[in-house]
Amino acid sequence: MKIAMLVHAYYLKDARVRRYAELLARAGHQVDVLCLREAGEPWEQEQDGVRIHRVAASRLRGGKLSYLWEYGSAAIRMASRMLGWAFRGVRFDVVHVHNFPDFLVFAAQPHRWLGAKVVLDLHDPMPELFQSKFESESGSLMARILRLEERISLAFADAAIAANDAFRDLVAARSRPPAEFVVVMNAPSAQFGGEDGPARALPGEFNLLYIGTLAKRYGIETVLEAVAWLDRQGAIPGLHLSLIPKIADEGSYRGVLEARIRELGIEALVSFLEPVPHHEMPAIIRGADASVYTPEPDVHMDIALSLKIPEVVVLGRPLVVSRLSVLERYFGDDSLHFVAPGDPEACARAILDIHRRPEAARAKTKRARERLEAFRWDLQAARYLALLERLAGGPVPAPGRDPLEASEEGR
Repeated sequence: MKIAMLVHAYYLKDARVRRYAELLARAGHQVDVLCLREAGEPWEQEQDGVRIHRVAASRLRGGKLSYLWEYGSAAIRMASRMLGWAFRGVRFDVVHVHNFPDFLVFAAQPHRWLGAKVVLDLHDPMPELFQSKFESESGSLMARILRLEERISLAFADAAIAANDAFRDLVAARSRPPAEFVVVMNAPSAQFGGEDGPARALPGEFNLLYIGTLAKRYGIETVLEAVAWLDRQGAIPGLHLSLIPKIADEGSYRGVLEARIRELGIEALVSFLEPVPHHEMPAIIRGADASVYTPEPDVHMDIALSLKIPEVVVLGRPLVVSRLSVLERYFGDDSLHFVAPGDPEACARAILDIHRRPEAARAKTKRARERLEAFRWDLQAARYLALLERLAGGPVPAPGRDPLEASEEGR
């Protein structure tokens, strides 16, 4: 089977896309990924059996017009590449398109004419993401345009995938998705597992970790103020917070955070680290005593399940999180350290509780790991392969054993 994947992201840093592609490559399918190119990356590359093709486009940070230019120019380049492949006789059985943007799905048109089935994978619902990112109302012109774009894009696709149940329910209620609309959740890879971490990463230190996008809606300032509160109390010797952005150039908000750090007088307690490849994350997470994720709830953040949540949990690290409906839905009320959004003192007290009562924190984390059954990658992979089988009209070979899983069992 030949599968093309289109993604407006840097492939090697997109865990969700890599899981799909490597799953299919291990099963002996031909997988070609068309993606953005980060500075220094080769234009063409093969890794783990996946053929990677990059276009002359990269991620930008800025306002609405900047995003429109980024998405539009990259989509044109990918559509041109897909058209060129079609003219040269390259054929695919399935074209799997990852949003955002949703309209990237139309780049698959030449191969749809040649018989390929088209899958649209909704990593995030674009109207809600736009409202969250730009603090816009649901009735705004752009939000209405994005809902229309979503409906048209879904109508074009032969099948759709949502990253969690909340996304699927939301989209299905307002649009007319294809008959094939399944949920494939973000799941930790095998290297993110094995054993509980030690009660303390390093004696005499207490290392906090934030991994993800640097933006106001993620509530990072709440964490900074919590660190300042703990510092004033002298409550946790050796306290340190590391911030690891998703991409190298996260835009102007990093400057806002740096200014806030100076205002709070906690420069010695906070570090910005460089983004790291996904396969290096397990070691970084294991080196922390706890992780923090305190976004401000809104139409998007309240239903978006970050992959970092199950990854941190499966590695046995406690999590201080905002009370979001999506986290309550999947983890219940007794396995994560929930705090009121935007409340620095509540965040600080939760961090302090983890420091003072490590065994109780480990017990909570153990319960969280038990709730990860729904996230197991073998279940998600089986659901995805079953979808491809139905689209292809015949059996789709399953992969051999994941060598990472085999290495985990052998330890």
